[in-house]
Amino acid sequence: MRLYILRHGQASYQAATDAERELTDRGRSETQAIIRQFLATSERPITIVSSPYIRAQQTAEIVAKELAFDAASIEKIHQSPWLELRSESSPDQTIQKISQWFANNSERDLLCVSHQPLVGQLINSLANLNPGRYMMGTSALACLEGEDCLPACMDLLSLQQP
Repeated sequence: MRLYILRHGQASYQAATDAERELTDRGRSETQAIIRQFLATSERPITIVSSPYIRAQQTAEIVAKELAFDAASIEKIHQSPWLELRSESSPDQTIQKISQWFANNSERDLLCVSHQPLVGQLINSLANLNPGRYMMGTSALACLEGEDCLPACMDLLSLQQP
């Protein structure tokens, strides 16, 4: 199984709350570029899940469109955000949610759109890396692979920065 972890694209600071921050034009274009370069030829079907924050939802929608998802599938991403993917979420609870998802969807790969510091914490925990070893900038895409989605049970295959 493969787990893709994508940090949302660059976002504006012009918003009433952190959750309402929207992608900038640069955030949109960098996300499109990273997806075209690294996911366009994926061999297995990918399910996309996202944090409920606007910038993550917008990033997830860009990915879905680049992967030619239909309108109903894109709407499902918006209607079913994972609270476990918010920046302040517990890495342990997020890993548990991802592991449960894989238990029910072993024939698919999963792409999670989230935020720092959670994305870095997930990579470090799942691949048993030293904390802070890998930094994920905006629109960065990590690919992990393993038999189980548990701490120290996955390998970091790649970490692509725009």
